[in-house]
Amino acid sequence: MHGKTLEADYLVIGSGAMGMAFTDTLMTETEATVIMVDRHHQPGGHWNDAYSHVRLHQPSAFYGVNSKKLGSDTLDTTGWNQGLYELATDSEVCAYVDQVMQRQFLASGRVQYFPMCEYTGDRQFHSLVSDDQFSVVADKVVDATYMKVTVPSMRAPAYEVAQGATCLPPNALPRVAGQYDRYVIVGAGKTGVDACLFLLKNGVDPDNIAWVMPRDSWILDRANIQPLKFQQQTIGGFAQEMEVIAQAESLDDLFDGVNASGRLLRLDENVRPTMYRCSTVTMDELDQLRRIN
Repeated sequence: MHGKTLEADYLVIGSGAMGMAFTDTLMTETEATVIMVDRHHQPGGHWNDAYSHVRLHQPSAFYGVNSKKLGSDTLDTTGWNQGLYELATDSEVCAYVDQVMQRQFLASGRVQYFPMCEYTGDRQFHSLVSDDQFSVVADKVVDATYMKVTVPSMRAPAYEVAQGATCLPPNALPRVAGQYDRYVIVGAGKTGVDACLFLLKNGVDPDNIAWVMPRDSWILDRANIQPLKFQQQTIGGFAQEMEVIAQAESLDDLFDGVNASGRLLRLDENVRPTMYRCSTVTMDELDQLRRIN
């Protein structure tokens, strides 16, 4: 077993979106040195475990680190996001953060990066693929994994699965699509929305899709959250939203008012949502989702 002592101003745990953004700020606004530790083989956090057909629910320009733009500020000309700004794919996000790491962080000489390593606390970490052990002398430790983000492929279902039923994470949909006559989507969040849209986009009859929702969700209209070309519309919408919030007399009144203003959408007008996770859809996507029972 090998032990080694490392030194830096900051020890950052995790190279997902938060760890990358924090370190990017240190790189551009200070002269600090950083040691980054991550369990994955490359930066990107849960994007490394995401389903291949995932896309950002927000324009690419709103994501990533401050020093490097994600995407090319182009409008989609086809599909259910047509006319709105591009949404980065899983592979685009992973390639982007890897470029930031390789060409900016590591190239600066001020960042040391240790992928495939497990942080065990007290400024100690070890390799997951060798016997190497490390101790860090650092002024500050920053845990960029504190939200403990997980995606379905990282955990077992939170419910029992009947014998004979095939239960898979969304990652498996591209390879099993067409093998089954019926699909049951469990969950009303962004992942559930993406799974339903994937099946519909690829020609599955909505009558062959059942969508199980423990609770309905308020959803943002993506057309109201756009950069540059839509700046006036976006800012005006936020101003209208703030006015509604200021006048609201209760939480229900607040959501009803924002819904009435067109800023928030609901899948079923007869079911009151009880969840809000900032997920977005276009009106075309909402029309597609409403085809499913």
